[in-house]
Amino acid sequence: MTTTAPHDTPWRPYTRGDGQVHVGGDNHGTTIQLFGAWGDRLPVELRRMLQEPVTPRLLRQDTFSLVEKTFVPPPGYSSLRNALSSNRTVVLSGEPGTGRRTTALMLLRSVLPDDGTCRELVDDSDDGMEPELGLDELEENDGLLLDLSSATAESADRLLTAVQRKRQDLDEKRCHLVVLLSRDVSVRLSEPWSRFVRTLEPPPALQVLANHLAVHGVEHSEAELDGLVDKLATRRMTDLAELAAFAAVERDRDPHGTFEKWTRHAHTAVSHKATEVSRWFDSHPSGHDRALILSAAMLEGSSTDAVWEARKELRRTVQFAEPDAPPLEHQGLSGHLDTVGFEVDGYRRVRFRRTDFHHRHVRDYFWGDHPELREPLRRWVERLVRHPALTPTDRLTLTLRFTEQCLAIDHPDHVVSVVAAWARLSDKDVEDLLDCVHAMLRAGLLDERHGAYFRYRIREWARRGTDLSARFHSLLVRLCAEVIAPLHPAQALVRLRHLAHHPDPDVSEYALDTLDELARERLFLRRVVHKLGEGLGKQRLRDVELFFRVVDPRRLLDSREHGRPLLTDRVVRDQLIDCWRLVQRHDLDVWEGGAYSWFTAALDSADRDSVLALLVQAAGEDGLAVSRLEHAARTWVRSIPDDQRPGGRALLTELVHRLDASQNLHFLAPQGEPR
Repeated sequence: MTTTAPHDTPWRPYTRGDGQVHVGGDNHGTTIQLFGAWGDRLPVELRRMLQEPVTPRLLRQDTFSLVEKTFVPPPGYSSLRNALSSNRTVVLSGEPGTGRRTTALMLLRSVLPDDGTCRELVDDSDDGMEPELGLDELEENDGLLLDLSSATAESADRLLTAVQRKRQDLDEKRCHLVVLLSRDVSVRLSEPWSRFVRTLEPPPALQVLANHLAVHGVEHSEAELDGLVDKLATRRMTDLAELAAFAAVERDRDPHGTFEKWTRHAHTAVSHKATEVSRWFDSHPSGHDRALILSAAMLEGSSTDAVWEARKELRRTVQFAEPDAPPLEHQGLSGHLDTVGFEVDGYRRVRFRRTDFHHRHVRDYFWGDHPELREPLRRWVERLVRHPALTPTDRLTLTLRFTEQCLAIDHPDHVVSVVAAWARLSDKDVEDLLDCVHAMLRAGLLDERHGAYFRYRIREWARRGTDLSARFHSLLVRLCAEVIAPLHPAQALVRLRHLAHHPDPDVSEYALDTLDELARERLFLRRVVHKLGEGLGKQRLRDVELFFRVVDPRRLLDSREHGRPLLTDRVVRDQLIDCWRLVQRHDLDVWEGGAYSWFTAALDSADRDSVLALLVQAAGEDGLAVSRLEHAARTWVRSIPDDQRPGGRALLTELVHRLDASQNLHFLAPQGEPR
């Protein structure tokens, strides 16, 4: 009797206010819950890939826990720590895979005070403009990480020059900085940076692997671990982390297996197997065989029905004719799969049977060795994913593996092409594809080499209004919050502002709500204040609404997190004055209601002087702005509850006195409370 696997149930998360994702300031690297009831049926390695947390730019103490669990001090670590303590700057150089980033984080962790924070300095500019590292936003005793390990010499020089311009500010705020550079770039540094260079050697590989295995809960004896010494000799730190992750995958697949078996299969998965796979393919020259092999490799773990339909669609896409023999004379699918190295389990799921290489190597072969197939394969995925025989799990499996291959061969444009084709579908038709689009774009955004390309494409999509599905644009809002904002807050803000102007009210409201939620975090709020002034004077009413909804004066007056209100920061205050001046260029009925929240904040705050001084300074000597502000304040007093009205009148009196004084009209100042 054949066992039937539980049927997948569709997931529909993209409704505003569904509560599935928290995008606020406390989401520091938290794993996003992506799926409903069928999520745990994904292949284990894809499930782990989707559950990878987004590392935020602002790292608090609790985010160092995983780093601490896997860290093994490299040779000379004490000397590095002393150098950072005394010089407040260290430039870590070394070969790829020596553990530079982990060491940098632990060095910063060692010098931070208990309430200190660590920030990663990331160039947040769009289109290669002046570097935007957020150096004006630093707090005292911050630990700073500048990862230039993949940067060219020219790019590294550009960013280090930007840091050097702020060197005095860094010293005054007692900030500690660790810069990561490749060895080739570090040897070309000149003063003052060359004096801080330290070359890093890797820590003992066996201990690093043991720590990663412990994080994944893979148990082993000391003797079993010692048996891996020879295999670890050439492994980089990133390879060791991947090896431990694959060992955990194998453990989950075969919980009754042995540690030796799990690690043997894991070594196979992470090793280069191009020669073995090429020889195996040479033994299967038939196009029919190869169509089945690729279909099974892309959908490994899926049902035989899904693999069968994938094979038929692939033949149509590459215009490969069906066999001439009648169907009853064809070899059965299970037998054909067995012939090409796959098997069918008790749930009628297709599994890769070979142990000398991994099914990932089969996919690598097709995309790497057959460039003429890449365009047909793109069209194949674009059409196949909408086939009714594929379950939600099948669809996600197919599209994630397609994305992996495109990124590996440096063709992110193929991923974008497929996503764009789906985005042009109607809201109804795109609904069942949103989980795939989310996963594909998330993987692209998190890719070290291609993340900037995907951020660029999302900016271009965010600018477009009606030719793409509104549901797709809502998904872009979510990606901005989940994936872009933690590391590139300024770029997330630019894209969310475009989406806040979307003609569909659900999309625009979702974007505004998301900006409001993100602005609960002090760093993002600073970015909002900085960027908003660029658009508030362009008669875009939505930006005025954004200003009053997101730049909440109560947040600006909150001193709980950093000991002093953001409103008292000189840079922020000047930017707020600019914002208010631009707001006041609009008609009074556009911004009068928004001004009420500022009057109320001044009434409720012990620091009303800062609020009133800012409003008066923004109005300046502009008589029209002054009269409008006074009119708004008088209307506000009449709108507040009776028990607050005496305080409101006193505040109005003070505001009028200040406005008159700003225009040298002292002789007109009223002798009592305005009525």
